[in-house]
Amino acid sequence: MHTLDTLQSRYLSGRTAFYPNAAAAAGLHQFDGGLTDLSVGAVEPRVAELQALALALAALPPPPFDSADYLVHQGLQAAIGEERYRFETRRVHRTDPLAFTRHLSVGAYAQRHYAPWPERAQGLCAHLESIPQAAGAILAQLEPSLPRPWLDTAIEVWGGMASFYRGELTRLVRAEGSATPEVAPELGPRLHKAIEAAATALDNVTEAFQVEFIPRAHNRFALGARDFMAMLEASELVPSTLDRLEAVARADLEHNLCSLRERLAQWKPGVPEREVIAELFSDHPAASDLVETTAEITETVRHWVEETGFVRLPSPERCQVTETPEFMRWAVAAMNTPGAFEQVATESYYYVTPVDPKWSPDQQEEWLSQFAIPTLHIISLHEAYPGHYVQHLHAQECKSPLAGHVGSYAFTEGWAHYVEEAALDYGYGDGDPGLRVVQLVEALIRNCRFLCAIGMHTRGMSVDDATNFFRQNAFLGELPARKEAQRGTFDPGYGNYTLGKLMVRRLRSDLDTRGPLAPAEFHDRLLAHGRPPLPALRAHLLGRTEGPLV
Repeated sequence: MHTLDTLQSRYLSGRTAFYPNAAAAAGLHQFDGGLTDLSVGAVEPRVAELQALALALAALPPPPFDSADYLVHQGLQAAIGEERYRFETRRVHRTDPLAFTRHLSVGAYAQRHYAPWPERAQGLCAHLESIPQAAGAILAQLEPSLPRPWLDTAIEVWGGMASFYRGELTRLVRAEGSATPEVAPELGPRLHKAIEAAATALDNVTEAFQVEFIPRAHNRFALGARDFMAMLEASELVPSTLDRLEAVARADLEHNLCSLRERLAQWKPGVPEREVIAELFSDHPAASDLVETTAEITETVRHWVEETGFVRLPSPERCQVTETPEFMRWAVAAMNTPGAFEQVATESYYYVTPVDPKWSPDQQEEWLSQFAIPTLHIISLHEAYPGHYVQHLHAQECKSPLAGHVGSYAFTEGWAHYVEEAALDYGYGDGDPGLRVVQLVEALIRNCRFLCAIGMHTRGMSVDDATNFFRQNAFLGELPARKEAQRGTFDPGYGNYTLGKLMVRRLRSDLDTRGPLAPAEFHDRLLAHGRPPLPALRAHLLGRTEGPLV
């Protein structure tokens, strides 16, 4: 007889065995050196196990809404559903040239000092030594004709990882080896050999994409309406219709556009909108000062959160601002936090992506415009305080084993997007009109993501159409607009930023009907349960499932 506890244990033991590098990154270092096997022979038994788990879970009586077991039950359903969707519906191991890249990261060994260097280096070496065979297997099983936007991004990511191995990783290995020359001297040559072999394997994949796959590429990346909604229902437990979601997304876009125009008219009457926005976004740090300026602003934001009590800060530990590693530079900024089970290393990294020196001066200026001073305040609210980093600190306190391994995309990004607006509403920036304008522009970018995800995957919208949509409705330049559009082809869930924000906002409104909550009380209650699917958290906090999510 299955119980919820036995199913949770069974799922987690299977998950850590199948994704050993993710388990190691989460702080379970008995899995150090392991590499996920996405070969057909490994994926098929994993899918069979997920199917069996889903049937066993469905046979259990549902726990009461107000119990902790309810969140475990719903979290398991979403975790199993998300994996099944990826392998059964999207068949990512056969169709997605980016699917394996998440398993190439070596940050857990290179950037976090959870053990002496020789111990971490052993895990790093084993991980790298597994890459050539795994990369070759992935290349051999990919379908011969793949979507061109996915291949373009894959070439950038796989090539960026090879450059990272040969550059930043090699420099780190040399520095660590020089600091401990008396320990395991044979490890250095072995590690350098493993780095070069892994980088060469990635070069081979990149070359194959360029030479063999690009000539056969197509633009048929769309999921279709059924699979798009299946994705949201499986991974986020969102029971809705495509028309309803599209209407909500468009209404929020129109609301933000109207708010932006009203604020611009009040602040700079008679000045064309794009001129005001262009002037705001031209006030950015020099490329050489990007990290230092971001770090200063991040500390300002943290001080405000601490002084106002907007949300509890569970730890005095700071995140470290640094350049985005080369293999992640399709993102403007990102947060990299330690795993939920990490006992020693507490380093968290707030990444900002520098300009590519190969870009033209105009392209470099376009990219830097995304780091205008007001924008850096909004990005730092999102990534660090009180956004991703603070949510991570709260999640570390959650006692559920499942919460340490999985989390909702919509809750994670929805919370970080929600606080951009909520912090300004609560007084951050003392009513600075430039900050509010930038916050609204950032909201419009997320609105465009939601509508372009729906458009590209269910309505026949092309990448060019989506690029123009971002340019017209979010005031982006050609380069960042195209990058946003391309991301939507391989990340159809990136509408979760807006969807998650709207679900958080609706939940706050519904809780307020029982008696107004102070922001800190609502935020602390919201973050106390890890990052479960928001519909499940809503039912848990309200004690019911009826009523609209957004």
